[in-house]
Amino acid sequence: MNVRGVRRFPAVCVALSLAVWGCDPAPPHDEVKDEPEECAEDTVPASADLTPVDPATHAMPSWFTDAKFGVFIHWGVYSVPAWAPVGQYAEWYWFWQTIPLTAYASHHNDTYGPSVLYDDFIPEFRAERWDPEDWIALIKASGAKYWVLTTKHHDGFLLWPSDTTGRNAGELGPKRDLVGDLMEANRCSGLKAGLYYSLPEWFTPAPRPPMYGTMALAFENPHPIDPYTGLEVAYTGYRPVDDYATGQVIPQIRELVDRYHPSILWCDIGGDPAYYQSETWLGEFYADGLAHHPEGVVANNRCGLPGDFATPEYDPIPAADGRFFESTRGLGASFGYNRNEQVDDYLTDAEAIFTLVDTVAAGGNLLLDIGPKADGTVPQVMRDRLLAMGRWLDVNGEAIYATAPWALAQTDPVASSVRYTVGADGSLYVLAEGWPGSEFVLGAPVALAATSAITLLGGDGGALAHRTDGDHLVITMPDPSTTAVEHAFVLRITDTNPQAAPRPTR
Repeated sequence: MNVRGVRRFPAVCVALSLAVWGCDPAPPHDEVKDEPEECAEDTVPASADLTPVDPATHAMPSWFTDAKFGVFIHWGVYSVPAWAPVGQYAEWYWFWQTIPLTAYASHHNDTYGPSVLYDDFIPEFRAERWDPEDWIALIKASGAKYWVLTTKHHDGFLLWPSDTTGRNAGELGPKRDLVGDLMEANRCSGLKAGLYYSLPEWFTPAPRPPMYGTMALAFENPHPIDPYTGLEVAYTGYRPVDDYATGQVIPQIRELVDRYHPSILWCDIGGDPAYYQSETWLGEFYADGLAHHPEGVVANNRCGLPGDFATPEYDPIPAADGRFFESTRGLGASFGYNRNEQVDDYLTDAEAIFTLVDTVAAGGNLLLDIGPKADGTVPQVMRDRLLAMGRWLDVNGEAIYATAPWALAQTDPVASSVRYTVGADGSLYVLAEGWPGSEFVLGAPVALAATSAITLLGGDGGALAHRTDGDHLVITMPDPSTTAVEHAFVLRITDTNPQAAPRPTR
């Protein structure tokens, strides 16, 4: 850490090292590692049409609406201080630390002292224990079908070597191409790869017009300042440009697309689409996708344009507006790793699983976030939750993947902790939080036929006895000790001819 207060340096480094790197044992990599798979090289036919696609006419690929579950990864310089009050975002550390009297400012002053600036954390973001193959194996073991990596958050630090700025992981910190290494580890995994990119930065000195809207105040600073003196300080690695959009944002997005060919472009914050020229580079991204991923690619709604899907945060059931959505949240209250969060501050296995159930039954995908530490290790509680999700999906995935909401009921009017999905083969799935006891009473209008059968996923495969009681369906449940059910259980009902909700195309 290139700290300006030399006398504070040893204490800061010792405290930081113990807090960030010295406490946890090495992660149990061998519990999720797979043998490497053989796969074909990514080649593009010489006849491929790279003509930009009009974003307004882009069609949603079915793989995305069928995937249902992805893993978000927030990792960067903010993973070094890794601090926020419980309930707030640790990845916003720099912004809030510059505002006097905030908890972030007090913590920073008490822990590191006023001589330490945010950019002094860059040399301590080293990724020295990072194993990209382990990350991919962990995500695959979770049952997720795709992942999204934060390649540049609002602090302007890039996780790939760039021709546009020296503020990147190729020249500073880890001194390696973190994006490229993760993409290479992912190449034969079968997982779709997504790259997150924040359009604005809090403190870039690059010339840019003012922002408007609810986020404007967070991005109005013309240059980074020392919050204790009010004086302008260096923006480490910055190379002067005449304009922020044309000098940094647009060429950086083109680097991400041209070098790594992601299946998902996940922008953040957004901004004026005319200034950022969003239509141009989104059209180029879609064209690149057609060449490298014939099954299709997607972009979210934070690139300055409506995109392919909405992205509510910490809201598994957004207001219905006819659009496909991807609900995103952390396992705790922060996306970036927050050392303040204890095990009880994270979702339990059961809560994480039912968050997925709730989201899918409402018609969307869940993008569930992990926040690795600065050294590249995934905190054990996060690993545990992902592996629990994978174990549950191994048994119950048919009720999640490639399903649609049931048009007649999302939740049950009698059993409030029950959700419904419809499979591609017409099966109706009943997903319940908690074991109901010997009898399970449903109040939703399940229309059974003489040939209908009700089975428990993870059970012995035998049909369950059932009867009607007025408007209710009453199902006799087996002994729970005879099943492989954990945290939430699923019933499959055949021959009900349920009406699935229509699948949105955008």
